[in-house]
Amino acid sequence: WSGWNVAATDLELNAQGPDGDDTAPTRLTAALRPSAGPARPGQWPAPQLQAEGRWAAGRLALQTLQAQLWGAELDASGTLHPQPVAFDGQATLRLPGTELRFDGHSAATVPERPSHGEVQLRDAQALQRWLQLTLARLHAAWPGAHLDRQVLAPLAAWSAQGEARLTAQWGSRPTWWPQPGPQASSQPWSLDLAVPRLQLRAAPGSGANALDLQDWNTQARGQAFDWQLDHRGQAALHTGGARWNARTRLAGAGTLQPGSTGLGGTARLSTLQLELSDSTHPLGVRIDNLGDTQLQHSDQDGLTLAPGRLRLTPLPQSGGRPLPPLADTPMTLNWSRTRWAQGQWSGQGQLQGLALSWLNAWLSTDTAPQGPLSQAGLVGDLVFDGQWDLDLPLTAPPPAGAGGARAHLALRRTSGDLTLLPGAGPQTERLRAGLDTADLTLRLDGTTLQSELRWASQHAGQAQF
Repeated sequence: WSGWNVAATDLELNAQGPDGDDTAPTRLTAALRPSAGPARPGQWPAPQLQAEGRWAAGRLALQTLQAQLWGAELDASGTLHPQPVAFDGQATLRLPGTELRFDGHSAATVPERPSHGEVQLRDAQALQRWLQLTLARLHAAWPGAHLDRQVLAPLAAWSAQGEARLTAQWGSRPTWWPQPGPQASSQPWSLDLAVPRLQLRAAPGSGANALDLQDWNTQARGQAFDWQLDHRGQAALHTGGARWNARTRLAGAGTLQPGSTGLGGTARLSTLQLELSDSTHPLGVRIDNLGDTQLQHSDQDGLTLAPGRLRLTPLPQSGGRPLPPLADTPMTLNWSRTRWAQGQWSGQGQLQGLALSWLNAWLSTDTAPQGPLSQAGLVGDLVFDGQWDLDLPLTAPPPAGAGGARAHLALRRTSGDLTLLPGAGPQTERLRAGLDTADLTLRLDGTTLQSELRWASQHAGQAQF
C-alpha cells in the first residue's frame, strides 16, 4: 500500500446501544473519506466508505453500504450472517463499462426466495482499460506477484470492443453443486447470455487471431441436475489471412450426474444446424442432424456418442466467383458407435453420397475457377460411399493395456462416370471412361499401413494394386 497516503484519510467508527442490555440492537456507523485534496501524482486515490446498520441476534442488518475505490463503486444493503458467513440482500458493483447486480442470498440453506444475478457489459474497451490500469497499480505495489507476466502481458495482447449481458436465477443452492439434497430437486434455475456484438482483436504484430461474435444468444433452463439449452448466433474467426464464418443453431436437453472425480451425465441434441465457410474458398457447408444426437459421459466409460446421422449440404457463398457444376444431393454421415475413454478413441460409421464435384469446387481457385479436375482435362459426376472403423490412441505413449493404432478406411464408387478431354478447341472429342469400379481401401495396424486400389473401366483401362 505504498501508493496510498494513509495519513490523508479520516476513519470514523461509532457503535450506540442501550447501556446494560446486551440483547438490544446496536446501531453501527462507519465512514472512510479523504481528509486532503485529490491524490498527488504517483499516489492512489484514497478509498471512500459510508456504512450504516444494526447488530442484533448475532447478525448485522446493513441498511446502507457505499464504497468507492479506483473507479469502482459498490452499493449494498441486506443482512450479513457471520457464522457461517452468508449474505441476504442486494448489491450493485459498477466498474467502467460494466455493472454487476445481485439480489438474493448466498447461503445454500435459505429457500425462501430465488436469487438473481446480472452482468451488464456496456463497453468492453472501457473495462479493459480499467483492468489494465488497476493491475498496473497492483504490480507497482507488489512486484513479487509477477502480475506483469501472468496477467498484464496477456491482457495487453488483445483488445476488446462491444457489449454483452448475462443474467442468472437460481434457488436455494446452485443446482450444479455436487451435493443433491431434498431442496435441490425443487429449485429451478436459468441462465441467459446475449451478445449483440463483441470483437476480440490481437495486438498489432502479435501474430494472434481475432474473434467476432454477433447476435449470440444462449438460454439455459433447468431444475436440479436436469437442463435444457437453446442457442443461436454467428461467429467469425480471423486466422492466417483467412476469415472463418460459422452460423449455429442448437437445441437440446440433458442431465448432470455427480461422480467421484467430477460431473458426468447425458446430453441430447434435438436440433443441430451449423453453417461453415471461409474467405479463401467459394464453397461452404451446412450440417444438420437427422434425429437426436446423444452424448454420454461417465468416469468409467468416458465419452460415448450414441448412433446417429448428419446431413452435409454444399453451400455456395453469395457474391463469390462462379463455381463449376455441383451435385445437388447432400452427403450423409452415419455412425454406429463412437467412444473416447482413457486416451483411446474408437468409432465405426459410413458416409453416403460424397460427390467428386464437391471436392473439385472446393479446391477451385481464382487462377483455376473450374477446379483441378478440369485443369487435368477431366469432368465427371462420380459419387462415392465410404466407411470407417478406427481404434486410435490419442496419447503418446498409448495408455497401459491399449493396443496400437488400428484403422480401416474404404471408399467405393456408387454412381457416375469420368469424361476425358484429350484435346482443346471446338473439335475436342469427349471420351467417357465407362467406369465399372473405383475403390480405395486403407488399413493401418500399429505402424504398418496397407493400401489397395481397384479400377475397372471400359475405355480407361483397368488396374489393381
